[in-house]
Order: sequence, then C-alpha cells, then structure tokens
Amino acid sequence: MARKVIIMVGCSGSGKSTFIREHLKGFESFSADHYFESAIGEYNFDPSLLGEAHSCCLRNYVEYLTDTQQDLVVDNTNTTVAEIAPYAALALAYQCELEIVVLNNSWEKVASRNVHNVPESVVKSQWERIQKTLSELPPWWKVVRM
Repeated sequence: MARKVIIMVGCSGSGKSTFIREHLKGFESFSADHYFESAIGEYNFDPSLLGEAHSCCLRNYVEYLTDTQQDLVVDNTNTTVAEIAPYAALALAYQCELEIVVLNNSWEKVASRNVHNVPESVVKSQWERIQKTLSELPPWWKVVRM
C-alpha cells in the first residue's frame, strides 16, 4: 500500500493540529509553526521570518518524503492553491496517496478560538481565500471536507 500524504487546509484556529493529534497518530507532521517553537515548546511568532519558516517546512517535508516511507501531514493554513501545490505535486511525484483535508468551520467560530492570537480580520481573510481555493483545486486531488 502506498504511503499517504495529507495536506490540511483551514484558518488559524480551525483545529488542524488537534485533528492531527486525534486522528493521524503515526504521521510525521510538518508545519511552519514549528519554526517558531523553542526547544521547550514556547511559541514565539515573528512575521518577518514567515517566508523562512515556510521554506524550512517545505525542505523538511522533502527530506522525509525522499528518505522515509512514513505517512506525512502538512499542518499549515494552506489557503491558496499556490500554497498547497508544492506539497501535493511532490506527494504525487513520489507516488503517495494524496488527500486534502479541509476544516471548513465558520470564520467567526474559528477566530474565537485560535491559540496564536491571529486577528479576527486575518482569520476572515484566510476563510475567504479558502472558499475561493476550494473551487480551484485540481479534480485529481482527493478533497475531504470536515
């Protein structure tokens, strides 16, 4: 059986990390958020380093994809096709089973519970981009809406 790659899609606070902890035990997780975590688990976000955080996330993903047979999950907001595409294309190139899991809660609900203090306006913008993106995903990508 082919290994599996799941790409999470959801606003900040939508429950992506919780979903992974509860349903994807054994998957190796990749997140730009990991870049901002200290060795003792403290989260110190610096928006000026966001580009480097995403580059680091993709590099780590590629390393695991090419060197292991482990199931992988990408735990970023992934609000656009451009954000999803590198992970999806690589998964398919390495003959992995690909699944896009969309946590599509209302932006109001999500904004009230995000743990990284993302402003409500940003969460709403993320939600709006996701709604547009859902209609633009290639039909050969398996999409599961939760």
